[in-house]
Amino acid sequence: CLVIIYWKKILNKINIKSYTKKQRIHENEVPRIGGLIIFLIYISYFAIFNYNLNNFFTSIFISFFPLLIISAKEDLYQNTKPLNRIMIMVLATSIFFAVDKTVFPKLEFILVVNLFNNFYFMLAFFIFSVLVIVNGTNFIDGSNGLMSTTILSQLFCIIFLSLEVGDEFTFSICIILVLPIIIFL
Repeated sequence: CLVIIYWKKILNKINIKSYTKKQRIHENEVPRIGGLIIFLIYISYFAIFNYNLNNFFTSIFISFFPLLIISAKEDLYQNTKPLNRIMIMVLATSIFFAVDKTVFPKLEFILVVNLFNNFYFMLAFFIFSVLVIVNGTNFIDGSNGLMSTTILSQLFCIIFLSLEVGDEFTFSICIILVLPIIIFL
């Protein structure tokens, strides 16, 4: 709350300009550090409870650092080129798939079954899929809670499905992801 109250003073003190892009929808200055707040909540949670889900979140934290740097730069200075952001997202997603040692599901589309059996095609396909989700979320970010409620809706659907099929691992991950987003909202 203090960050929100003193955001304009913080901007002036560290010589950062106000957000002036045409996507701006708020009349007053709004702190653009929501992602950092959520990230710090996760770090605190895992530090306090020493929680580990088969290193899944460790993989997320390791792969998130390139995104953290480019996102902070964009939020503070608003001068990051779109191509640079996409390249960092590809790098971060690739790091996640490498560190997590992700085994991609077998996709069987009749017309392109041989293509989907190729590891590099599957890697490119899933990197593209993650980029679509990340950019779609970023597109609606900042619209008065629209991003947070969208993510919560998605997570609650996944929670319901994981309960229906008895997938405790996915259920646990979703519950952990839900709590900081509710706090942020």
